[in-house]
Amino acid sequence: MVYEVPEQVETHNRVTGGTFHGTVVQGRDVTLSVPAAPPVALSGVPAATRAFIGREEETAVVLDALAGPSAVLVAGLAGVGKTELALHAVASATSRGWFSGGVLFVDLAGYDERRLVSPERALDGFLRSLGVPAEHVPPDVDARTRLYRSILTGLARHGDHLLVVIDNASAASQVVRLLPPPDAGAALLTSRHTLGGLDARIVELGVLPEEDSVGLLRRSLTIARGATESRVNDEGESALEVAELCGHLPLALRIAASLLADQPRRSLTSLAEELRDTRARLDELAREGVSVRTALELSYQHLDAEQAELLRHVAANPGPDFSVSTAAVLADRPERETRHRLEALGRAHLIEPSTVYGRWHMHDLVRLYAHGKGDEATAADARPAALARLVAHFTDQVMQAISVTAPNVCSVEASRFARPSEARAWLDAERENLVSATRLALRHGDPRGITLTSALAEHLSQRRRFADLELLAMHAVQMAMQRDLPWDAKVNAINTFGHMLLTTGRDREAVTVLQAVATMARVNADASAEIAALIGLGNARLHLGMASEASAVYHEIVDIARRTGDRRSEAVGLDCLGDALRGEEPKQSAEYHRAATALFREFGYPRDLARSLSALGLSHRAAGELSKAVDALEESAGLTRKLEADRDLANTLAILGNVYRKVDRFEDAAEATREAATLYRAADDLANEGRVLHSLAVSLCQSGALDQAAEVMGRAVHVARERGDFAAENVELSNLCVVLRSLGRADEAVAARQECLALLPADVDPRHRIVASLNLGQLLLAVDRAAEGKAAIDEVAASISVLCGQHDGPVRLEGLSMEADGRLTSLTVGSGC
Repeated sequence: MVYEVPEQVETHNRVTGGTFHGTVVQGRDVTLSVPAAPPVALSGVPAATRAFIGREEETAVVLDALAGPSAVLVAGLAGVGKTELALHAVASATSRGWFSGGVLFVDLAGYDERRLVSPERALDGFLRSLGVPAEHVPPDVDARTRLYRSILTGLARHGDHLLVVIDNASAASQVVRLLPPPDAGAALLTSRHTLGGLDARIVELGVLPEEDSVGLLRRSLTIARGATESRVNDEGESALEVAELCGHLPLALRIAASLLADQPRRSLTSLAEELRDTRARLDELAREGVSVRTALELSYQHLDAEQAELLRHVAANPGPDFSVSTAAVLADRPERETRHRLEALGRAHLIEPSTVYGRWHMHDLVRLYAHGKGDEATAADARPAALARLVAHFTDQVMQAISVTAPNVCSVEASRFARPSEARAWLDAERENLVSATRLALRHGDPRGITLTSALAEHLSQRRRFADLELLAMHAVQMAMQRDLPWDAKVNAINTFGHMLLTTGRDREAVTVLQAVATMARVNADASAEIAALIGLGNARLHLGMASEASAVYHEIVDIARRTGDRRSEAVGLDCLGDALRGEEPKQSAEYHRAATALFREFGYPRDLARSLSALGLSHRAAGELSKAVDALEESAGLTRKLEADRDLANTLAILGNVYRKVDRFEDAAEATREAATLYRAADDLANEGRVLHSLAVSLCQSGALDQAAEVMGRAVHVARERGDFAAENVELSNLCVVLRSLGRADEAVAARQECLALLPADVDPRHRIVASLNLGQLLLAVDRAAEGKAAIDEVAASISVLCGQHDGPVRLEGLSMEADGRLTSLTVGSGC
């Protein structure tokens, strides 16, 4: 048999459109079935929860970075919702058609030693997902990295970019081998740490705002229990409290919602009651293996010993935030070393930077957790000694600050504060911590608590922190009464309490307390304490309208001071006498103030001198000696400005503006009152800000600057509204209406009158509503809005008929009189400024 050899056919194979691993078999006829979509392993991202809410701004930043494409790191506290944000962003990106090559996802479990995924394991999983058979996965990590990157580069070359999602990383070393090469794809990472060296956009994730926190509770319960679930809406206040007690942390809120979903009849009020107990709150926020405590424990275990110790120490700080120096005092370590450790805790998001550099705060739930760890390590941490160091530190720093801002209160040999403004800035920044530390000292019977209370009293009063002042003074006097303390501490506490009563307007109580203190001091031959009590006693009597009784007390102060050679107290007594006599004998009042200023000049008390000059200006104004008043007030303002005593400067400028108006210096008056208003605003003194804005508007009207006056009046309306002062708001709106009408801005004037009418409460005296309606009607008629004006006047007539039916004789209103039959008999319209 003869076999014929067939003609040889040349065979060519070309493989394109992908990356191939293993043996490539050549053949004449080869049929391949290629899937239309990426393998399932490239779409294995967990689904985002339906309860996700808010985070619009952060999501936009993440998507913007992914569109680059580049790497983006979402970092934040445990339980803050980093993974949920990442999954939500992935869903948004893929729905837009991004990353046609697919999505790789890995949870590195970076904070759980038992589940920690190494780079080798992560690369093994990625390569298998990319279609590399197990037998072709290289054994060592470097080879796996090279193969992984070459595959991603090959896919990208053909337009198939991948998104690599790396969740729960704890270190850059875990991540760096998993990042796609440049231009080969994007990476989205989450971590409790701010990882460095990754060339990634960092998105810091904070807790939810209040509205979204409540929304997360509502949405989670609705998902679990259906559309009829209404507890969050029905118990709005309790829902807000639960959100607050959860620290607005998504993990805590989800657990709280699960606890409520478990028991449909459980109220949010009952859950809030349970969570109020700080000792049990973390135990309550747990359900079936998921708990806030466990999440925080994993972060805590990741710290080194020194960082963990510092976290426990700063959790013991009694205030809401802390500085590096405070942390260093608590830990008894150098500041530089402490700063580095705080920064490490900040990178771990166990503490957060405050709005001012160098200050830090701690989430409430982290504080509870760290405080509990501190309880376990009390002996090792020596917490009582740390708190004692803190009180001593604050006492020293407060005395240095007050010696600069109020040298009459205390003095030290040297202060670290070069200027009063610097000292006040420190006192303001530390106020809540100082109040908390003072309360801590008073609670433990430490006499330094009384020292702090006395030293802080004037600053708290100047800053209008009356609630803090009252709280400390109450605790101080209770401690003085209940404990066996030295005389100076006891009398200091009671004197401070009496002056607190005076500052907060409780004059009669102040008289009782300060009279008793003065008597006690006299018996103990303590002239300084007696004078301090008598100053307050005289001021309280003056406030009560007892000018002659106050003068007798002030004379007593001057006598004691002269007998003991206390020249400053002598000058203070003379100033007080000037205050007491200003109303009845202004010229004699000025003489007392002149004598006081001479003493303050001679013995070098510049702040007292500035105040005395301001008081002298008031007395000259009362006596009609306006030129002398201007001289005294201008000197006072100049001196006060140098002393950086902003509150005193505001008071003096307000008086000076008034005197400038009286001498027709309207532009100077406007400038002085404008600056006073700015200073009062900075001091959060809305009452005085509104008062000087009114004066400023009057000055501007008198100088013909009506446009500026209208703008200032608008500010005065806003301030009155902030204060909730309906009467003041109505007055300012009425004045604004007159000025706007004078400017020809008729529609705005009408709007102001309508707002006046709308401000009247439903139960207001009907006569007030009649006057307001009449004013509106007259204005509408005057600006050619006849139909509306007639309607307003008709409403006035109807109201008059009703009102007159309730009276037998004439009814008189402010600016309006009418007979019982409703006939208008007189009308007076104010002319504005």
